[in-house]
Amino acid sequence: MGDIFFHTINLKKIDKKIQEVFNFIMSEKPEKSDVIVWLQGDRFDRGEKVLELFRNKFAPIILISGNNIRMGQQGEKEAFFDANLDEIKNYLINNGIKQQKILIDDKSLNTGMHPKNIMMFAKKNNWKKIILVSSPYHQLRVFLTFVKYFNENNENIKIINQSVTDLPWDGLAGGKTKTRADIFFEELIKIKKYKQDVATYDQGLEYINDNK
Repeated sequence: MGDIFFHTINLKKIDKKIQEVFNFIMSEKPEKSDVIVWLQGDRFDRGEKVLELFRNKFAPIILISGNNIRMGQQGEKEAFFDANLDEIKNYLINNGIKQQKILIDDKSLNTGMHPKNIMMFAKKNNWKKIILVSSPYHQLRVFLTFVKYFNENNENIKIINQSVTDLPWDGLAGGKTKTRADIFFEELIKIKKYKQDVATYDQGLEYINDNK
């Protein structure tokens, strides 16, 4: 999907390293892991992927990671229309997932906070491999954020990227007013803006090569 995306909108100005990292995480195969992490966002766009992975027994537990604080803040327009953690949990239960198979991290207010909070669960439960499920436009920044945290804290945990790959780039993201392609360009800007919170593309490639 990554190659198709770059080819379709002709992103000639995007560095080859960005394309290389992005294409890898968009085409990464699922592996047996300790947990499937559903990163809150885009309402239920990510739900089918989480269910697919769980039903195919790639992990025995689902961790929902996010918060409900921004949901009530009118100034956060995009967040306001999102699904809260209870709605996501009920979505899973209504689709046949037993409640005891669902864990919730309600402390992650933004992408930068996910690694620290999820690693607290990982250490408590002795997880060594985690599947991260996000939207296609968001997965790149998520991955680089986790690599940055792992590098700085000597974490020896493997990330398996499982973005939702069947969502149209020219369609609106769930609960949002912009297309996924438009948000992807914004994400590239955020990666530059929040460079203190994300790994470089070279570091991302190094992580990928070290964990093949």
